[in-house]
Amino acid sequence: MLNVFRNNLKRFAPILWIVIAVFVLLVFTDYSNNDRVGSSADTAATVGDYDISFAEVQNSYSALEQQFRGAYGEVFDQLKDQLNLPVQAVNRVVANKIQREDAAALGLGATSGELRERILLDPAFQNETGGFVGEDEYRRILQRNRLSVDEFETRQREFLVENKFRTILADTAWVSDSDLEQSARDDAERAKVRYVSLDGSTLADEVEVSDADIATYFDENQSDYELPERRRAAYLSVNVNSVRAELDIPDEEVRAYFDANPGEFTQEEQVRARHILLFVNEERTADQARAELEAIKARVAAGEDFGAIAQQVSEDEASKPQGGDLGFFPRGRMTQPFELAAFGGSQGEIVGPIENQLGARTGFHLIEIIARRDGGVQPYEEVSNRILVRMLNERARTEAENRAQALSTRVAGSPPVGEEALRALAEEEGVALEILEPFALTDNLPGLGRSTQLATALFDAETGALTEPIELASGWALGQVLEVQEPRIPALDEVRDDVRGALVAERQNDLAEERLAAVQTRLAAEELTFDEAAEELGLDVQESSEFGALESFAAVPGVDDLAEAALALDTGDIGGPLRSVTGAMIFEVSERKRFDPVAFAASKNTTSEQERANRTATIVGSWIQTKLEDLDVRFTPQMIEMFDLGGQLGDS
Repeated sequence: MLNVFRNNLKRFAPILWIVIAVFVLLVFTDYSNNDRVGSSADTAATVGDYDISFAEVQNSYSALEQQFRGAYGEVFDQLKDQLNLPVQAVNRVVANKIQREDAAALGLGATSGELRERILLDPAFQNETGGFVGEDEYRRILQRNRLSVDEFETRQREFLVENKFRTILADTAWVSDSDLEQSARDDAERAKVRYVSLDGSTLADEVEVSDADIATYFDENQSDYELPERRRAAYLSVNVNSVRAELDIPDEEVRAYFDANPGEFTQEEQVRARHILLFVNEERTADQARAELEAIKARVAAGEDFGAIAQQVSEDEASKPQGGDLGFFPRGRMTQPFELAAFGGSQGEIVGPIENQLGARTGFHLIEIIARRDGGVQPYEEVSNRILVRMLNERARTEAENRAQALSTRVAGSPPVGEEALRALAEEEGVALEILEPFALTDNLPGLGRSTQLATALFDAETGALTEPIELASGWALGQVLEVQEPRIPALDEVRDDVRGALVAERQNDLAEERLAAVQTRLAAEELTFDEAAEELGLDVQESSEFGALESFAAVPGVDDLAEAALALDTGDIGGPLRSVTGAMIFEVSERKRFDPVAFAASKNTTSEQERANRTATIVGSWIQTKLEDLDVRFTPQMIEMFDLGGQLGDS
């Protein structure tokens, strides 16, 4: 797999930063449901305060697929699953939105002249002589690709702005001659090996440890078992949900907010539709999917209920329980084929079957147009509950903060000390008291998570002191340290099982290394071949893929020095034994490639451009990581279901 990426690196460089960004983004992405007010069935993901629609994901996906297929040709189909394109599609939309925001903050924009030049130089809009095809043909080309002029030119302006921003970052990617040569050397020096790995656990019967051995091992490695400082604490919790339950906002206030802020409730033209989705799969061809939907269309025309049929047969698991109902949606939220069909139909009409590409899957829709809305200010009745929920949430959080601050001020002179005093205060004030059993700074706290602001404050506080009010996801807290357990070396009996396990594993690995060292001596004396040695050990000979100095060897966990050892040898040489996490290994170099100074000199300029692109990608990736640390990025269940991401995302 690495060879495929390496051999296509020159074509891949323009989109390399996307791959870096996707791995960065995955670290900060929560693939759970998005429960923010305002999210809708056509939202694929949320990033901070804005939604990403399925249409944006689909456009991004299509562009990525085209770029990768162009870079790798036929090899792309082998890479497609590993590239995880649906996730990358969302991540690129996220990265682009962030870039545009930062570009705007820097005052970057795209002039009409720059936009015109980009369009005129686009091969898609050039005739046989290289000139512009003309305004009418330009519009026809866009129409054939289901794009309006405004939509296309908006995208091009965004691209120009994003490119300017990336150029600013790229200006810092300076590459010296020595760095360039080292990079080329790291890339050129490569090897393949044949190897055998002896798992130390297979030698367990030959390892015995006594109580004295365990005690000695513990004495020599006590620092490995040191327990960090731990603290037992409590906190008074002013819960937002509890406060909200006490609040009551009169209808007059809700109406007054609506009347004073009409701009917040202005909507675009919208359609409410429900649909039945059938995917093309191993059991169903495209023609069969169309035929099934045509038959359903006839059943609806004969009087059957569209929603009831959708609940039975639709393969959109998100909308199926609601009879396929997608609610109201504006333009730009759905994929283009779906949008054109929905907005092109009249109220009550059944439209379709419509073919649609949903990520990696092809589907067909039958769409019922339930209702239409003209653009303008939404009716008060439709938004009053949303206003009420927002006002309750805002007032509840403000009121919770005020109560926490008031409580903090009231007890500042003589704070209650100890669990019983805190419990009495909690009952008096009508707040909750939570007890945190001894925990280390980096531990997960029940209901709070790891390395929270509260945990940090408690580790900075003196015993008995009450912290300032600290904001939690659930409200506000005032914490107090009840007990400090200093860092300590535990008694052997507290960690005896762990110590014994570590000692046994070490001795097993020692024995594996000794066994292979003895075989290595016989190999060096040419008493047997590598294959004969493997047979004698009862092990299978494995073959590695090609690797270089900067690549780890994942096949045998914990062998970090294989590349260095192999690259110091020639083809046919025997290396090892090398220690691993689970045992030891020896290897035979089966293929060796070396750095060619002459070839490097001839390709230096190209290599320099490539290395600069790589460094730019790293800079962009680091920048995105920094930005994402302050963002909440979530995939909706609809996104996970539609793009079949469950297996790719695991249990995150």
